[in-house]
Amino acid sequence: MTTCKTFLLPAVAFLCCGVAAAAVSDAAKSACEAAREYGAAVRNCDMVWALDSLYPPMRRLLAAQLAARDPKEAKEAQRILMGVDYRVRGRDVQLQEVTETPQQRAERERRYDKLLRDQYAGMGAAMKKGGMQVERYSVGIPTAEYVLTPAGSLAANAKKDSRGNVNAEDITGGRDRSRLIVIPTVLVVSTAGPNGTKRRVERRSFIYAVRDEVAGNAPVRKPRWYFMDANTKLSVLRSFFVNLPTEGLKLPPVSDRELR
Repeated sequence: MTTCKTFLLPAVAFLCCGVAAAAVSDAAKSACEAAREYGAAVRNCDMVWALDSLYPPMRRLLAAQLAARDPKEAKEAQRILMGVDYRVRGRDVQLQEVTETPQQRAERERRYDKLLRDQYAGMGAAMKKGGMQVERYSVGIPTAEYVLTPAGSLAANAKKDSRGNVNAEDITGGRDRSRLIVIPTVLVVSTAGPNGTKRRVERRSFIYAVRDEVAGNAPVRKPRWYFMDANTKLSVLRSFFVNLPTEGLKLPPVSDRELR
């Protein structure tokens, strides 16, 4: 079941799937607070901190895509992304599902994640070296909130602590419950131009704040907010959340303008 709340701007009231209007939810307020902390890392060009706040399934996907372009990892990474092996015998092409032991998967994901982490660290360093400055990163009133079910049925395999609790970052699917909130953002960036001039650009966009709340029908211990930016394709988003609405997503417009 999908629960959706559509917030009306500039009013703070929202329509909850035909139910009476109410104030912005506590979850949305919490997501905005976390988004402001995320914005502090963006303003400091701390790309590694931003990576650590990326929704884990998205992080694993980006790491695998990056590894598929790495000369040392490309062959295996492409097999993993495709999910099948092609075996040619005579005129026949046979498909075989790629399988891994948990240890093999963990080791592969560590290698892939290191590639991604190094890339993000390099991006942050290049931004600072190039004189790029984030002058402003602000968040607005959420435009939509959805309660969703992650894809897959792997909640039972998620790691548990000594008390039997599951950490949000360890959830991969199953009978879980996740919350996705759409938050508008305003980003103002300045870059050094020729002859000491400065170019300033404002981008109005949004981010997805995601919090995994239930794993295998049990509350998650210390659920935290993760983020994905507006460049995330809806097809990818729907691969993470099987009951995300196919139509009517309330997404703020994205625009750029140069500031004087």
